[in-house]
Amino acid sequence: MAQLPADCLNEIFEYLSRDGKSLISCLLVNRLWCEIAVPIIWRNPWRFGKAFVQSVLLCHIASLPEGSMDLLNECRAKLSKERLVAPPLLFDYIRYIRILTPFEIEMISSAMAWTIENDEIHAQYVKILIEQELYKMFINKCPNLKQLQLPEIPIWYFPGANICFDKLQRLDCYHDVPSRSYFELAQVCRNLKRLIVRIFDAQNYGLTSLIQNQHALQHIELTSDDIDIQHIGDALSSQADSLLHVYFHGKLCIPTNSLATLVNLRSLKLNLVEEVKDRKSLESVYFPYLEVFDVDDFFTPFYVYTNLISKAPNLTRIHWGTLTRASIKELKDYIQVISRCPNLNFVTLWYHDSILDLLDQLFLACSRLEGIRFVTDTVVWAEKLFDLLANKAPRSLKILNLGGGEYYDVEYADWEFTNEVLDTFLQTWKLEKRKPLSIYINPESEISYNCIRITDKYIKDGVLKTYKYVDFFDEVECIRESWDAGINYRHN
Repeated sequence: MAQLPADCLNEIFEYLSRDGKSLISCLLVNRLWCEIAVPIIWRNPWRFGKAFVQSVLLCHIASLPEGSMDLLNECRAKLSKERLVAPPLLFDYIRYIRILTPFEIEMISSAMAWTIENDEIHAQYVKILIEQELYKMFINKCPNLKQLQLPEIPIWYFPGANICFDKLQRLDCYHDVPSRSYFELAQVCRNLKRLIVRIFDAQNYGLTSLIQNQHALQHIELTSDDIDIQHIGDALSSQADSLLHVYFHGKLCIPTNSLATLVNLRSLKLNLVEEVKDRKSLESVYFPYLEVFDVDDFFTPFYVYTNLISKAPNLTRIHWGTLTRASIKELKDYIQVISRCPNLNFVTLWYHDSILDLLDQLFLACSRLEGIRFVTDTVVWAEKLFDLLANKAPRSLKILNLGGGEYYDVEYADWEFTNEVLDTFLQTWKLEKRKPLSIYINPESEISYNCIRITDKYIKDGVLKTYKYVDFFDEVECIRESWDAGINYRHN
């Protein structure tokens, strides 16, 4: 193995990039292995956990330039002994960093112990000074930084910012960034693929400038308490050729006619706390390439979204969280609409016994379904559904979620079935030689000891992959990871 060419070793180590223990052990083999492994490890060294943290901290502290050290010492910031006696570094580790957040800065600054006697104000001053010098070091020494969570310090003024920000691909803004700061960022940051803004208001024209100045923005998440911000809508429209993923949190902050211009979208997520105002325009929006539609909305009438879905024939995932109550007719119309989406691999359905026949048709039309989420606004006896799933569900099905209570005005919802019904369902699933099934169920449903014995038996047999009680289906770890639709960054 030690004689393998460097490019082969690099491919192997890239494959191990999420296996911290194995990758770190490669550092000890020989010089060549170490030289190849170090850049991969140091793209984001914090991901490897506690075993590696101390070494990372010492390397960061030891990398501070002498000018920063002198400045801190002048301000009576007494550094730790480890920094003062640190041996020369074998590599310029900082230059390999690809991801930087305030978490890393806080970790490093906390490790740089200082003593300020009886002067809390000066202690805060020194803490800010340390953070400033750390950011200054990273901006100057990380020419290939790809992902940054913007701090409150105006780091775009630091030496090297033009190079650093020009190559930035993802920018997260989790605090209220002033309009002027966004204007200044727009001058040095123009190659973003992903932008996340957690709070802004209708007067933030600087954010508009930042969006408009991107060369090919692909993913944006916006959280706002304002609606119909025309200049933000115009900015997104200017990126319509490249925008693939758009998420709105809080309120739909752009006019519906601006949303309609984003015809290349692959995913749209709406997590809203207020009814969509221009409902008729939303119903007429056409997304020919949309694959993922997630909605969490108490207030907008259910049929509005059904009409939107009807104009997105290439959907692969339809996931609902909370919603307003839907009538039986609306549920039937919804199933008729999604039956015209043959590529669906996950869908949320509202259960009522009256829709069983339509479910049979849906299963025939959507033969690629891998996951189904059923929600209810009442108490459901699940035997008929289990029977239908065991005999008619697509062979691809491997995830089943029985949820409840997600309606705005529902106090109690539950799924009920006997141990015998569950056993019969799983036995049929086994006889049909179907894929191992993961079941996630509303925690309101009662569990018995016998039920645990049944599920444990089928888990051992390989019929069940898992059987868990969860409050929120989209918070299940494996589901959340598989649903991370967006730009897949590989920090080379």
